[in-house]
Amino acid sequence: FFHELMPAFKFMDVKILSVSGGLFKVFVPLTAQTQNHFNTVHAAFQWASCELLGGLIAWDYLNTETFVTVVKNVNIKFTRPAYTGVTAETVFPVVKSEEMKKALDEKGRYDYEITMYCRNTDGEAVAEATGDYAIRTVKTKGKL
Repeated sequence: FFHELMPAFKFMDVKILSVSGGLFKVFVPLTAQTQNHFNTVHAAFQWASCELLGGLIAWDYLNTETFVTVVKNVNIKFTRPAYTGVTAETVFPVVKSEEMKKALDEKGRYDYEITMYCRNTDGEAVAEATGDYAIRTVKTKGKL
């Protein structure tokens, strides 16, 4: 379902590892599609794996036909080359999801910031990112 919804993530062969208990985690393998000119995971795919996490939060906690998630900003700092596939992860505690639902019920909007970490298969940090996201109530199907 996920790959059909977002074909770019199918191209990257993203695998969702966790969307429960407040832990959100995805894996992007090092492949011919994701590697750069010196055989590491290209920076764009590391960025995309982190950016995806903000949307997974809403996808897990909300009815996605009623709300839409918009990325406002993602800043990433690359700390070492990713010579293997990468795992991107973030934590969004369940208690924050209740805050999100309340704000959406009362105001029709919720803004949040998350910190995301990207690690190689040895668990070493290869990038760290912060992202600002907005969730809005859809007023009519497909329109904000």
